[in-house]
Amino acid sequence: MKPELDLLDTIASARDQVRTLPGWVSGPDRIYDLLRTATKVRAMEISSGVTSELPWESVLAQLVVWHHEYPVGTGTCREEDAAEIVLAAAAAHRLDLLETGVRSGAFRVRKTGGDFRVRHSWDVSAEVADMLLEHDARPTQVPELSAVERQWIAARSVGSRSGPPSEVLRASVGRATETIDAYRRSVPEGQVPDNFPLDRVPCGFGSLGQSWGGVRGVGLFRTGCGRSRSR
Repeated sequence: MKPELDLLDTIASARDQVRTLPGWVSGPDRIYDLLRTATKVRAMEISSGVTSELPWESVLAQLVVWHHEYPVGTGTCREEDAAEIVLAAAAAHRLDLLETGVRSGAFRVRKTGGDFRVRHSWDVSAEVADMLLEHDARPTQVPELSAVERQWIAARSVGSRSGPPSEVLRASVGRATETIDAYRRSVPEGQVPDNFPLDRVPCGFGSLGQSWGGVRGVGLFRTGCGRSRSR
């Protein structure tokens, strides 16, 4: 059997084992024990300074789904049984990502003995080079908050629901315009000037240009993938 198929079978077996956990024989109030235990684990992570990439909202959602999928028994859910189910929900999130990557061909799988080794199937050097180029092309001289904006922020109360006055809005718009111009000037592809006549686009695109004839501020900007688009 190919290692990819073997890994998918292992993932399927791990999912099947979830329904055999002893915590599912407890009564309908088990959902409260599960959510309480998951929240406690997350709180312990925060208090200990642990940085986790696990989206705990997905773990909580998985617990709710499982609670409604599996039959309800009687009695209370013991703390150790609830913790076991919470850990299974956290593992299920990672298994879902792993399965998606294997099925889509994003991962290469090797098996040595009983261990699986998973690696990306694409060459990431091009992505790294694009990130470096984007970092070098990013403008460094961009305007900071104006004195008017800083003064309004400092004087605004935390519970205030009122918006900024007109002078603050004008300062903010001016700063945003300067920032946009700085980014437009920094791209190596260059930019289309604001007075570019869109109604005179050659190559049979005249109708398209007429439809957008009133639009100005067209420029080029880099995307995160290293391609350029017009806007």
